[in-house]
Amino acid sequence: MNRWWEVDATERFWLEATDRHDIGADLRAPLLDDGGKDNWRYTLFRTARIGDVVLHYHKGEDVQGIIGFSIIAGISEDIEIVWAARGRYSIAKDADPRPRPGYRIPLRGLYRFTKPLTLEELRSHRDDIADVVATQEKVSAPPLYFPFELSSKRELRLLQGYAFKLPKLFLSTFVELNMAIAAADEATIGDAVFPLEALEKIARNPSWSRDELILALDLYLKHRASPPGKNSVEVDELSKFLNAMGQALGVGDKATYRNPNGVYMKMMNFRRFDPDYTDSGKVGLTRGNKEEEFIWADFSNDLPRLAQVVNAIRQAVTDHSNDSELSQADDPDFHEAEEGRVLTRLHRYRERSRKLVEKFKAAELKKHSRLECAACKFDFSEKYGKAGNGIIDVHHTKPVHTLAEGDKTNLADLVLLCPNCHRMVHSSKRWLTVSQVSDLINKDC
Repeated sequence: MNRWWEVDATERFWLEATDRHDIGADLRAPLLDDGGKDNWRYTLFRTARIGDVVLHYHKGEDVQGIIGFSIIAGISEDIEIVWAARGRYSIAKDADPRPRPGYRIPLRGLYRFTKPLTLEELRSHRDDIADVVATQEKVSAPPLYFPFELSSKRELRLLQGYAFKLPKLFLSTFVELNMAIAAADEATIGDAVFPLEALEKIARNPSWSRDELILALDLYLKHRASPPGKNSVEVDELSKFLNAMGQALGVGDKATYRNPNGVYMKMMNFRRFDPDYTDSGKVGLTRGNKEEEFIWADFSNDLPRLAQVVNAIRQAVTDHSNDSELSQADDPDFHEAEEGRVLTRLHRYRERSRKLVEKFKAAELKKHSRLECAACKFDFSEKYGKAGNGIIDVHHTKPVHTLAEGDKTNLADLVLLCPNCHRMVHSSKRWLTVSQVSDLINKDC
């Protein structure tokens, strides 16, 4: 048997294909097939480990698909079971269930998905699944013991058999299976049972942010002709960096946030926009989101700018992962910049630096004897008297990603804006310049 999963401790996923009414009670099958041979389609589960995850594919008339998963809770024990083969030959022979030597493996669970991953849904993502198999076969020589037949002559279908192996990459392809990945990450040898709500919380990672997608695009474009595999040093490094970034932003759990499989799949999603790849008739992975298309349009044809933004994001996370610059709450009136959340938060932090703001206001008062909005010329003191003294926002005009490592904010990079005009500057993904806001005001006059 090709035990390809034993070299990777994260490959802990199996699939039971059955129509039994008590799914999740245990795993059980004959030790030998009707021909008297050890058949991996029956006995593959005997190589699984305690704490591994078994997904359950139900073959009933009411639903065809993956309905949930369980955790392997013990070792295989030999028992006598009653079994009838379901293959075409056995059905044609009208084979009746009969006692025979078998095995049983205890499970804990069952965790049912809110919505099963149906055969119809699997078929709609045939190309994605084929990509998973091709990728896995590059690092793990076949056979993979994969449960689905991929044929050019007919639709994707479940193979005959009871026991199958699933690459983790397969689960990462489907959002519906995130909970099973979370369960494998949390599983330990013992009797603990995970509350379903806890697993749902673990699995419900936030959608990929712009900065994360920018970093994934950067990795893809650096290896455009031959992207690194899911077990590569490059993918593993980005996974670890995204985990650190999620921690700094207060949105990620380092144990379950952006694992290498997910990073690899997200990187490969960009292939569907890449003419170097699609011009040959290929389509790439299709399970992406609209934001990936925007990121491709914004950065794929401007590699110097992409490199500058990537360097700025990485530097910001490295320099500020343990302080308040990145963990501050987002301002609902402050639209995230096209460079992403990290640099947006750093930008806001610099604008709110009390020491810097007071220094700039003092310099402006000394120079102009007043504090007026650079866009609309509004002066709070003129309108409200003493009650308006010193009330005005400070805006940083220089994009944060253009600052060199170690650069400090210069007063020349700051302007005064009233809150209304300041909100207008930051009202869209592509922040407006002060002159653009001023032009909008004059146009309406």
